[in-house]
Amino acid sequence: MPEIENRGNTKVKAKSWRLVVGPVPIAATVATLLVFALIVAAVSLKLRAQVRNQIVARDAEVLYPVALMEISRAEDDFLSDPLLQMETDLLEVVLSTSELKGVIAVRIFEPDGKFSAAVPEDFLLGSLSPAVLQKIGQREPVSRYHPQGNIENYFIDVKESSGDAGYPLLEVVAPLHRTKSSELLGIAQYLLDGQEIAAEFTSLDANLGRQAGVAFAAGSFLIILVFLWAFGRVGKAYKEIEERGQRLLAANAELAMMAKTSAIGAVASHLVHGLKNPLSGLQDFISGGNEKSVNIDHEDWQLAIESTRRMQDMIREIVGILQEEKSASGYDYTLAEIRSLVVSKAKPAAQKSGVIFSAGGETPEARLDSRQGNLLMLILMNLVQNAVEATPEGKEILFTMEADEEKLFLRVADAGPGIPHNMLENLFSPCKSSKPGGSGLGLAISRQLAKHMGGELSLEKNGTGGACFLLTLDKTADNWTPTPNHL
Repeated sequence: MPEIENRGNTKVKAKSWRLVVGPVPIAATVATLLVFALIVAAVSLKLRAQVRNQIVARDAEVLYPVALMEISRAEDDFLSDPLLQMETDLLEVVLSTSELKGVIAVRIFEPDGKFSAAVPEDFLLGSLSPAVLQKIGQREPVSRYHPQGNIENYFIDVKESSGDAGYPLLEVVAPLHRTKSSELLGIAQYLLDGQEIAAEFTSLDANLGRQAGVAFAAGSFLIILVFLWAFGRVGKAYKEIEERGQRLLAANAELAMMAKTSAIGAVASHLVHGLKNPLSGLQDFISGGNEKSVNIDHEDWQLAIESTRRMQDMIREIVGILQEEKSASGYDYTLAEIRSLVVSKAKPAAQKSGVIFSAGGETPEARLDSRQGNLLMLILMNLVQNAVEATPEGKEILFTMEADEEKLFLRVADAGPGIPHNMLENLFSPCKSSKPGGSGLGLAISRQLAKHMGGELSLEKNGTGGACFLLTLDKTADNWTPTPNHL
């Protein structure tokens, strides 16, 4: 049974471990990391687009108020408001704003979008789209970035081999009006060098890439930690459920065993009652053999006499235990007395089988009541009888008693070939016996009796050198009265 329980615990641990690092947790973690990666990528792309729009709109936000300032200054110089009459003055205002770094060329349009003038002179005539005119009508500047602008579309006589094809350009369109009036005087279109913006875009992408990588790494680390903790809790809960299930199965098996042993006890009581009178009659018949001129010294008669005596002794023991169970009276057994009884009963059986029975070591000083003592004797004699039957002639059986502060350990070790491996799993369950004529109930009943005493019967060692059974009893139980000097 311990071996079975160990295998069950190993399986439970393996299953709970698979709940932490198995395919399901790994798949869930990978799926979560993929979703998290998509979220980080989407947020980074959205942030990238917003920052790019701000960078592109930056020059328009600078050129537009500068142009309004220039118009206001020109109004102070021309008290008669000549800006409404002279296009060259409006162009001069725009040219003064184009002195800002990066401006390549400027176009001037009338309020209705009709081309008016351009600087330099080779700057091609152009037009404004309805969408741009609509925003200009709302007094909003417009910026458009062309990462691979074609210079040929803006200037005359630009050779294709000049290397300017695919040059980054920024186009800014700003409304021209007085600062204190929304009346549109004209429209200015600036063409700026976009290399600085391209460099900022490159730097922006690199920074966002690094930040996204750091965010993904940190988030992934936290996600993995959370999943490990969560699945660890699930594995622990699963382990507890499995262990409780195992204990429940073991409890059910014990209840079933108790029911079986109770039934066996009832059958045994009935059997004892039925055998007592026939055995007495058989004993009287054998005792009267001399009167009938029967040779009772014959080997068969001696075997019959011995078997009859043994059966009567067993019946007396069982009847004695049953009577003590029904009555409140009883007496105490010392461990020394139990040891002496085991030796007195075991040695004749061992000598008859040609094996050596030894009771080694010291005897702990403790007492137990008559009920526990009788049950203990039944367990020990069953173990000794099994050891006698398993031990080859000339080999030794060893019976020992040891104790610590809380436990008593009784061992019966034989020198036989050991218990077959295929019988270990059901060693303490009612099953087919490996001995000729055996019932397979001895160890099952002995273990159940040990549990009734609050102890445990287990197979401590097993191998080609023999088997050793260990009976462990709790010395702190109420039916024990240990002496102060016990070992």
